[in-house]
Amino acid sequence: MFGVFSLNKKFFFILLSLSFAISAFGNPNVWPVEGGQDPASLKPKKCKDFLETLAKLVDSRPEEPKDLKLPKSYTVKLDTTNVKDMGGIAKDSWNAFYDPQKLEKILKKIASGHRVSSSDAKYLKKLRKRSIMVKSVVQILGKDHRPPHRISHFNSKLGLLNDSHPKRVSYEAADKARLLLDMLENLRWHFEPGTDVKAYFDKRKDKIKSLVKQGILDDDSVHSVRKMLRQLMMITYLNQVIEPTDEGKAQVEYMHSISRALARFRSSHQAQYEMPRELKHQILRTLNHLHASEGEQEVITTANETLDEVKLESIAPVPQENVEAPRPKPVR
Repeated sequence: MFGVFSLNKKFFFILLSLSFAISAFGNPNVWPVEGGQDPASLKPKKCKDFLETLAKLVDSRPEEPKDLKLPKSYTVKLDTTNVKDMGGIAKDSWNAFYDPQKLEKILKKIASGHRVSSSDAKYLKKLRKRSIMVKSVVQILGKDHRPPHRISHFNSKLGLLNDSHPKRVSYEAADKARLLLDMLENLRWHFEPGTDVKAYFDKRKDKIKSLVKQGILDDDSVHSVRKMLRQLMMITYLNQVIEPTDEGKAQVEYMHSISRALARFRSSHQAQYEMPRELKHQILRTLNHLHASEGEQEVITTANETLDEVKLESIAPVPQENVEAPRPKPVR
């Protein structure tokens, strides 16, 4: 009798394991555990520490760039294990923060023309930061370097809702909330690590430098600079979470500060942009100090002439007669 019970018990656990494996295979949010560490499979305290550290970095309000000290050099490690771990942490951060029931309740309140509390408005802003992180990880570290379509669309519409000040009643906010409500059922994403992530990371850096060195930047170009810089910043955040250092803390604070400075600059101008030379200098400087490595054996060095100071003469002069009068634009 006991032998039969023991056999049935083993059969039950085999069926249970098989059921979980099948459900995991069909769920695009389940992180593949083969190779590298899955933060979700670490000890609960370790996983909790990762997410708490990440939240402090992402939700912080840094000082002005001029008040911060940039490290002489900082390297983001993009070896196979780190790339997988970054994807796992981004997944856990999203799953820990994304609450479909809470979000639906907030959006329905806005869609029906009611104000939301300050805490709900803050939740929407923090959720958007997590969606930006997911988008950054999938695009920069993923196999195809394509942003996840559904999350990208959701991120864009959520940004527009946040810009329309959901704490105030408005038709604009209500319309955007209704659009977001229609997206909640299919909000899924999948991450498959890429093999050429360092090259793509460096290509992103070069693209930002190329845009910043132009004389006049239109609205789309300034938006692209901030968007790409923010993507690199998110990957730097994750590297700092996995391997915290003083240099990493200084690097992410500086990048975050520049991102906010770009947002303020973009909110006060439209059409043609004359970016301040100091802001250009700060962007180029932080990119010259930021490097990527695919392995422990790779040593990053930077030429002295470009490390501490960026030669402002390389920045194209701005023809003043082509600059249009600034008009207000909401900060995203």
